Amino acid sequence: MIPFRGLELHGKAFWSHRSIGQALETVLRYGLNALILHESDFTTEFLYPRPLFDPDATWEGAPVRRGENALQNNQAYMRDILKKARRAGVEVWIENVELTFPDELLERKPELLVDGKVCPTHPYWVEFLREKYLDLAKTYPGIRGLIVSAGSPEGRAALSQKKCGCPRCSATSLASWYEDLLSAIHGALASQEMGMAVREFSYTANHQEAIAEAMARLPDDLISCVKVTPHDFYPTFPDNPLIAKESRNARWIEYDTMGQFYGWGAFPCLMGADIERRLVHAGRHGVEGVVLRVEWERVNDWWSLDTPNRMNLHAAAAAARGSPMAAAALFSDWLDEESIDIASETTALVPAFLEDTWNIM
Repeated sequence: MIPFRGLELHGKAFWSHRSIGQALETVLRYGLNALILHESDFTTEFLYPRPLFDPDATWEGAPVRRGENALQNNQAYMRDILKKARRAGVEVWIENVELTFPDELLERKPELLVDGKVCPTHPYWVEFLREKYLDLAKTYPGIRGLIVSAGSPEGRAALSQKKCGCPRCSATSLASWYEDLLSAIHGALASQEMGMAVREFSYTANHQEAIAEAMARLPDDLISCVKVTPHDFYPTFPDNPLIAKESRNARWIEYDTMGQFYGWGAFPCLMGADIERRLVHAGRHGVEGVVLRVEWERVNDWWSLDTPNRMNLHAAAAAARGSPMAAAALFSDWLDEESIDIASETTALVPAFLEDTWNIM
């Protein structure tokens, strides 16, 4: 059995009370134990942070943060999620990309811009990240931990983007940049006993190697979180080489059950055979956690919980618990969950079709 088993919301579903309720219910039904809230710029929507922007300050022509009423509303909403999860006995982790920051920061610190572009190696970022994540841990002590992607060029600023051409950026290695950023975040969270996982999301092998190099120099209580395949969730890709790479850090793997690259659930595709093989491979190499994505940030109001691909979430959860399920059992449970009543001959036929869908795709 894999100890950490999380359901990942990666889009707008976590801003819906109904969706949070459904997600928590599914976590419990499938024997998972964590809820992961993932959005690239997530923290800017419910964190000022207070050391930099005083939410109680008197207006001097404008609020300290644009949309401060929405920020306060989101803070109350986040506390409500944490309360619901605590009552259900479910851990909550948040996931985002760094560097990310509110626009108002650039007004406070114009020196962060070089020729109109954000400089990712400016020394201030280390201080900013320490203050930001210390504020996060103190404001939301119910959050169990953070999963952070520092290697992604999808962040608001990253050395891998190669946008800033200043001498400091040119002289800084990716590995040392990752190490500085991750060390600052880890120090803040560790001081408040909040966990931290580093998400290896990279576009090239060189970037992946730089993250691995930085992790080798960072504290061993950090968790390494990797996709089952390199770069993205293409099911035809080989296993991510970092799964088998020797590491002193605990490792988690990520799997997409929504079907971003296999039909989106509009065309059902049962990935049971692939899921079981990937998890067996991960288990063989001592993986201690699995993160199961059910939606994608680029598509609104669409997740695997409302499509036949929900069976992939069920299959992955069962495999992670060490009790793989056959197609017939997955289909039967899905019919019960959806309150669908069909003829017995169809019940016998559909699982055989579902077992072929992965090969067809």
